[in-house]
Amino acid sequence: MVRSVIAAILTLVLALGIVADARADIMTPPGLQPGQQFRIVFVTAATTSATSRSLSTYDAVVSGDAAAGGLATYNGSPVIWEAIGSTPTVNAITRLPADGVPLFLPDGSLVAPTGAALWNTLSTPLIHPIIEHANGVMDSWTGTDPTGVGQFLNELGRGRVGTGGDTFADSSWVDTGFSSSGGVARPLYGFSSVLTVPVPEPGTLALALVGIGGLVGTHLDRRRRKAASRPTE
Repeated sequence: MVRSVIAAILTLVLALGIVADARADIMTPPGLQPGQQFRIVFVTAATTSATSRSLSTYDAVVSGDAAAGGLATYNGSPVIWEAIGSTPTVNAITRLPADGVPLFLPDGSLVAPTGAALWNTLSTPLIHPIIEHANGVMDSWTGTDPTGVGQFLNELGRGRVGTGGDTFADSSWVDTGFSSSGGVARPLYGFSSVLTVPVPEPGTLALALVGIGGLVGTHLDRRRRKAASRPTE
């Protein structure tokens, strides 16, 4: 009986969590606690050439793909999406910094425990390749070396541009070589703005406590009535 009560309590709490998350397009990765931060990364299904030196061109592709995939908002707030790439004047690491924020795929799989780890795959591979929403095994435009700095003379907007392989977890995720920028359309890696797991509102917590209290009270009342109905010897 106690186990059934505990199961009911957990069901109630989870139900409240589902209701709260129903507003969000992006799902909170499992294991994160209220107040913790994270980013989402993915590889676009859409493809483009790499002739432009304006990162806003690539950001627009990533944003469009994110919106089409239901990743435009989190907890009711808009999410900013940018491309992981370098131009001759901007390095990818200045946009996606080597910080302490973990990165996940949209399905909740952990890619890297920190931004610093993402740019350290020369030493330690990614926990999971950035393959979700991948367009087959096609290399993605990056123009970036494994440290987050633009590939010398191979940045976005050059005649030839660096590529990364979305099936790789080592440094090849961002640097597999280079290709003619106008010769073929390729996907892009995208990353979200920093997202924060919402802290339950007081009303939600109160509702959970009321529900739990009601379940516990009902259980105890049933036990009392059952004990009172037993015949005395």
